[in-house]
Amino acid sequence: MSRILIFILAVALSATTTRGDLIFRVAPELTEWVANGVTEYRVDILLNSTAPDVIDKDIRAGGYALAIPNQIIFAWSTMPDPNNNDNPGAVSTNPDDIWFGYLMDAALNRVNHGAGPGGIPGWELILGDNVRSVDTNIGPSNLDDKIFGTYYFVVPVGAQLGETNFLTAAVIFSDTSEFQYNKNTGLTIDNQPFTIVGCRTVPADLDGDDDVDSADLAQLLGSWGPCECPADLDGDGDVDAADLAQLLGSWGPCS
Repeated sequence: MSRILIFILAVALSATTTRGDLIFRVAPELTEWVANGVTEYRVDILLNSTAPDVIDKDIRAGGYALAIPNQIIFAWSTMPDPNNNDNPGAVSTNPDDIWFGYLMDAALNRVNHGAGPGGIPGWELILGDNVRSVDTNIGPSNLDDKIFGTYYFVVPVGAQLGETNFLTAAVIFSDTSEFQYNKNTGLTIDNQPFTIVGCRTVPADLDGDDDVDSADLAQLLGSWGPCECPADLDGDGDVDAADLAQLLGSWGPCS
């Protein structure tokens, strides 16, 4: 059975597919991940059904497998409403959830909390048990990048630097008419890339001491406001909350 699964994943794992109306996104919160073995980086699985051909379709259920690049380590995962992790039959109270306010099927409402073997070279561990379904034949429509599940990862010191991405397999969603969306039937899979960097390539290391720490934070806060300066990390002409978020996302020592 495991050999069959590996074969299926080797054939099916992909980064992108032909354009479709229902969009499934693997969306890292930050585009740069620092190899410091400390910072936890967030990845959201999102669904968008705002295209004209699917805007009125009620999405009832979905599932997928997520393959992890070998350079990073899985830390933990959660559903949009953390209460659903231990009580999967509860109604989600998070408005960013795909199924916000819907009664869920307790037997089919989970995201994978542990990575296991079964991927392909370069993506050898997978999160393969992610499935969610409403309890009755109803569901939401006009979803604008709503969350299926959220995952956190760490990049160890010494990890291979450069751009990478997750891979997906067995991505399938169904609407209340039982039509199934997959990569061959109107589903786009958008695996957004991210870049693993070391401190010397991280703008947030403002003092150049090979870590991002309180000294860098003090320098950024001291430059707050309109500024053409190193603390303007995103280069938009001022130092603000976006620059602070980038600095905090790079926090810690790194190679």
